[in-house]
Formats: sequence, structure tokens, C-alpha cells
Amino acid sequence: MRNFKQYMKISPAQYILSLRMVNAQSLLENTEYNIGEIAEIVGYDSPLYFSRVFKKEYGVSPAQYRKNLEESTEK
Repeated sequence: MRNFKQYMKISPAQYILSLRMVNAQSLLENTEYNIGEIAEIVGYDSPLYFSRVFKKEYGVSPAQYRKNLEESTEK
């Protein structure tokens, strides 16, 4: 773990979280999966917990993130 943190500048847990969030972001942008399905795909048992983590990372809920995408493509 020490070598990982020295090389990546973040902990393994933070790296995994980052990968999950990037994957979730991509799924929200490119699929019609619902939030519960996306939570499960990226490794969360609880859609509610996934939504909290996503909101902490991006400042908006997954549902709001997707809604913002739809609004920006309509313009």
C-alpha cells in the first residue's frame, strides 16, 4: 500500500472510488440504466449510498447529473 500511495499519490481506496465514479459518470451519460442498476454495476449494494458518494464527488446527485446532461443536449 505504501508503494501504491507513493506512486499514485492517493490511497488504494481513493483510487477505487475514483474508478467507480468515472465508470458511473460514463454509464449515466451513455446508457439508460437506472440509478440502482448503475450503483450495482459499479460495485455498490445500496443505491442510496452510491448516490451520497456520487453527490459528494460531483456536487450533484446521479439523477440531477443525468438531468443536467439531458438539458444541455436539448439546447
